[in-house]
Amino acid sequence: MNKFNIFVYYYISLFYSACFGEDRFVSYINGNQDMGVVKFNCPDSQSVQFKNQFYGSPLETIYTYNFNFETNIPHFQKEVNIDFIFFRKNGNNQITVSLDGVNENKFEIYYPFLIQELCNSKYGGLKEAYKQFEQLLKYRQKYQQSGNQIQVSVNEKKQMFNFKALVISSIQININTCHQTCLSCNDSSANSCTSCSQDANFQNGKCSCKDSGYFFQDGQCVKICSNAQGYHQKISSEQVCTYIQNCQSWDIKNQKCIKCQGLMLPQFDKCVNNCSSGFQPVLNPETKSQECLLTDRYKNGTPKELISNIISFSFKRFFRY
Repeated sequence: MNKFNIFVYYYISLFYSACFGEDRFVSYINGNQDMGVVKFNCPDSQSVQFKNQFYGSPLETIYTYNFNFETNIPHFQKEVNIDFIFFRKNGNNQITVSLDGVNENKFEIYYPFLIQELCNSKYGGLKEAYKQFEQLLKYRQKYQQSGNQIQVSVNEKKQMFNFKALVISSIQININTCHQTCLSCNDSSANSCTSCSQDANFQNGKCSCKDSGYFFQDGQCVKICSNAQGYHQKISSEQVCTYIQNCQSWDIKNQKCIKCQGLMLPQFDKCVNNCSSGFQPVLNPETKSQECLLTDRYKNGTPKELISNIISFSFKRFFRY
């Protein structure tokens, strides 16, 4: 069986998750992005979740895809999430996912004849009937690996059919990061460093900048935090730069973001597109911009009265996330 490799080099912008502490999104890609891979489209699908593009096509003869990513953020664990769409109404098939060429996972897929049409016949004369929900597969794998290169290889075992069965809807890469002071580590604590930058001293699993006035930012000693890139000194007692997604200005005293990128709104220590349930956008007279505040705070006062209390300690206790 001949296999053809497509190498897709994607030098990522860094995205981060505020949901799990220092667990960060490194990259998220979907079929709408130009990755140099042939795509399959089902705009007339009965199911909304299939009305988009996918990497790969049932009409091509390529059975292996390699997606390459790169990150310079020190980390000790990776997590790969892949959404597959399986385009075959019957038969067995074997899918192999290889992560960094080391961790290999194989699993079998079988579908009986309980089917429902997904795509119409205008796509290259292809008209097949497929299941609606069972054919959407989600793959998730965590593994210990600290290298900067991340390779995701997906292989479908060739069957006796005239078209392939697997396409990829999206890939998401997460990393579990080291402490900001570490260049490499065993876990996320400050005393679990295994190496430091050249501008830092290493002792008993800890790193310290040789210049005491410098800050740690992703394992490197820097003079100031890169605010434009979302890094801020979050706590005054710590000489570290913490990444706060989409936050342009951080209030150390009140421990909250006060200015977000674009039209996003500050909500405690994060930025959101829309205020969460139980929050309401209110104009902050100091920053001249809106932020999300808890709606139950309005029961005993007007928005103006409540905003005036932002700088008070009692108000901070209620609103600190």
